[in-house]
Amino acid sequence: KFIGDAIVGFFGLTEVHEDDAQRAVRAAVELRDAVAELRDELRGTHGIELGVKIGVNSGDVFVGAGSQREMFATGDSVNVAARLEQHASEGEILLGERTFRLVEDLVDSEALEPFAVKGRKALVSAWRLLGLASAEPLSHRHQVPFIGRERQLEELRSALARVHDDRS
Repeated sequence: KFIGDAIVGFFGLTEVHEDDAQRAVRAAVELRDAVAELRDELRGTHGIELGVKIGVNSGDVFVGAGSQREMFATGDSVNVAARLEQHASEGEILLGERTFRLVEDLVDSEALEPFAVKGRKALVSAWRLLGLASAEPLSHRHQVPFIGRERQLEELRSALARVHDDRS
């Protein structure tokens, strides 16, 4: 979703997956790299400067229909992600505490001093993402149990059973 000059992306919005935080971090890295490449091109051809600052945070959100039936999402985790982005320097990706805990063994990072953010009494803990620990997809490096995907697993079991029955 575009909000002013900000772009907001949600992973696991309609259905939770065990690798949502991992996919969000990978998307943040890919976005930062793509913007840097575009910046270099635009600087050379048009003298235009372009930058990006990214905040990634995990947590519960309220999701519903907003004005004109657009998807609307709000909550503390959305607020903290926006404040992380504001606190970041150009080209930086800052991770909120819950995101960091979900991906800490898969990333290189450094802890920042906790800081105050608008709309929250408690200080926010954050980590600066220095890089991914591996180029291979994060979800293949870290085995976590399936959560909230019983329906998908049942559909897969049914499809496999149909294939088996068709071959018999």
